[in-house]
Amino acid sequence: MLELLTEAQAAAIAQVHPRTIRRLVDRGKLPALNFGNGRRKVYRIDPAALLNVQPVHLPLPRERHRRSQLPASIMGGVKLRD
Repeated sequence: MLELLTEAQAAAIAQVHPRTIRRLVDRGKLPALNFGNGRRKVYRIDPAALLNVQPVHLPLPRERHRRSQLPASIMGGVKLRD
């Protein structure tokens, strides 16, 4: 009998967040079977299909700056209180 993986198990194997697995399934990039009851989707993933998925390249998070660290040219010459 074929052993299917839950989203959490597939995510653990792929070392990604379970939401990433769900997004890949929803976009059609990862084939899965839907065992849901119509209201909620409960996917089961074939382990062989998981190995055939292309790596996901996510953009790195942007670096956030505090206003006080921004150069004066960006701030328009406004001086913040220290």
